[in-house]
This record gives sequence, structure tokens and C-alpha cells, in this order.
Amino acid sequence: MEKMNDGTPSSLRLFNKQKVLQSIRLHDTDEEVSRASLAAFLNISKPTMSTLIDELVAEEWIIEVGEHTQSSRAGRKPVRLSFNKNARYLIGIDIGGTHTECVLTNLAGEVIVARSFSTQEQLRSGMLLSRIAHMIEEVVQEANIVKEKMMSIGIGVPGITNTKTGVVVEAQSLGWKNFPLKAELEALTPYTIYIDNDVNMAVLGEHWLGKAKNDENVVMITLGTGVGCGMILNGDLYRGHAYAAGEIGHLVTDRTLAKENDYSSFEGYGFLDNQIGGPALTEQMNRRVGDRGLSAEQIFQLAAEDDADAAYVVEEMVSHLSFAIVNIVSIINRKPCARWGHIPFVASVHSYFCRCDGTAFACEHKHIHYTKSIYILFRSSYLSTLEHDSILRG
Repeated sequence: MEKMNDGTPSSLRLFNKQKVLQSIRLHDTDEEVSRASLAAFLNISKPTMSTLIDELVAEEWIIEVGEHTQSSRAGRKPVRLSFNKNARYLIGIDIGGTHTECVLTNLAGEVIVARSFSTQEQLRSGMLLSRIAHMIEEVVQEANIVKEKMMSIGIGVPGITNTKTGVVVEAQSLGWKNFPLKAELEALTPYTIYIDNDVNMAVLGEHWLGKAKNDENVVMITLGTGVGCGMILNGDLYRGHAYAAGEIGHLVTDRTLAKENDYSSFEGYGFLDNQIGGPALTEQMNRRVGDRGLSAEQIFQLAAEDDADAAYVVEEMVSHLSFAIVNIVSIINRKPCARWGHIPFVASVHSYFCRCDGTAFACEHKHIHYTKSIYILFRSSYLSTLEHDSILRG
């Protein structure tokens, strides 16, 4: 698709096509969306509108619903225009510290095929990127999608990513530093790839199809191996000067503990990561009761059963998380929503928070929600539609 160059006839035509397509997408359930109504709404002449619609139909971005039938009462009934959600397809990939997950979706975010595998197992074998490339081909083949219909791939990475160069600046859980992920994967696949921080992906998806749909200001906090934060401010994703906005794992929520410099169990992770991440929870329990091989899920289960040691560890986690949320909300002045990452204790932690009376937790419980499959899906498909140089952009 041609890029926009202000002032040229081709750029004006593309701009108008983008406006038409976005209007159809926003009003897709409106029975009155027709050539005539769009021409009036967008202040575009009827002949020009007809040409634009014909091009969009030919390119399969929109479909015409109904027929040009004659009505005895109202004359010719206008043909309704509808966005073709199956015009192109997207792939979203979440490279997590524990699992790597992949979904193939249509333009409405509907999952068609899903795959996953153990991240650490593939990292240890040195085959992570090859496995991802193979998984991409698997989902495309299973969905029976021709490659020409594939639009692009969005990948979420648990670390700081330079979205312009496609380089992962640092991803501690993957052992990556200045790793050219985009270039490496594009050499293994025929598709255009976009990368971003995984929590940025998550907040984009939440803004697209989730609880924060159409909200101009969103703060998302995610819990997993560590803790992350994504922000949409005034309708735009905020990445920060060095792509490190939202790295709240480095927040200090206990000055005394921080000054003692005896808080870090995991090298390279920040103060808050070492207090509320899944591995940190296990480590803190081990310090109290010895290494009993308890998982984070088991610790939350024990806390729900009123085990004193487990309850103490979990309450400490909640306390640190609460202070972090208060600090974030004080700066951003926005209600947060929390989402649990792909860690095995999500059901247990959610169950435990259900038992809290709300005083220990900084935001109301109704703002805490999780859906593991949606968490993965929302991240990257939407990034592809934002970054990809196509008619959808704009």
C-alpha cells in the first residue's frame, strides 16, 4: 500500500479511503451506513464516494450487504456497507518467561487458531526463534489461509524494546540484551514483524476489545514472573523516551528494606519485582519455612486456608502492590486495572483477593480481572493494525 505524501492526489485518495474505512468500522452495526450517508457524513461528493467504495470492495476491505431492491413505499433501499473482518489475518505472539503463545486472528480479534510451548525449554536448546517460525507456519496452515491474506505479525516481549529498530534492549527473563529480534525472525518467515513490550501490547488490546475499550486514559498493571505497567494517555500508547515507560518493577515500596540492600533474590530484576513476582513469592516462603518445594500456586492455596506463614507472605505481596498502585494513581490520576500473566497461580491469587475486604488493596476489587486467553490475544494483533502500512492505518 502506498505511503501518504501530503499534497499529492494519491495521498489524498488514500487519506479519504482511510476515513471511509474507519467510519464503516466504527458504525459497522448501523443499518444506515450506505454510500449516500457516508458521503454526507464525511463531506465527500457522491461520485468520489462511489469510486472509493468500489475500490474498497474490490480490495475486499468492505462488503455490501443486501440488494438494490425497489420498495413500494420508500423507493430503492440503500445497500448497507460492512467492514470485512476477514479481509486480512494477523498473528499475535507473546514470548513470556514461562510460555510462548501464538494466535491467528481476523481483523475483529477473533481467535481462529492458537498454539503454545515452553519458552525456557526452547531457550535452553537454543531453538526458540526456530520454534516460533515453525509455529507461525503451523497456525497459517491449520487456518488454511493463503499467505497473501496474512497482514503482519506482532510480538510482545517481556522487556524493553526499541519499536523502531526491532531490537530488544533488555529482556532479563530471556537473557537478551540488544537482541535484533525483528531482523532475526523476519529472516525465518515471509511476514512483516512488529515488536513491543508485552505489557504495552496488553494495554493496547485492553483498549481495543477489553474493559478499557474507548477509554482515553488507561493504566494496566500485569503480574507474572515480575510486574509491568502499560499506559495509554490521551488515547495514545506512552512508551517513554527510551522505550522504558512503565518499568515499575524498579519502584521502591519499602525504603528501609531498600536501604538494607538485602531485597534482591533475582539478579537484574528491580525492587518491586523481587517482592511480588511469582518466583519472589516462592523465595520469600522458603526463607520462612525452608525449601519445601512449594509453588506460588500452593502458597496462595495455603493462604486461602489460613496458613499463617503463607498468609504473611501473601499479605506482604499485597502491601507492596498496594503502595505501587497508590504511587502510580497519584501520578497518572487514573484508575488502574490489574491482570495476571501466564503463571500457574492465577486462580489462587484471584480467589485470595476475593477474600480481602478491599482495605489492604489499593484499588477496588471490581477493577481486578483476568482472562488468560484474552491476555495473550489482545497484545499484538492490534499493534499490527496500528503499525502496518495499510489502509487500516489512520
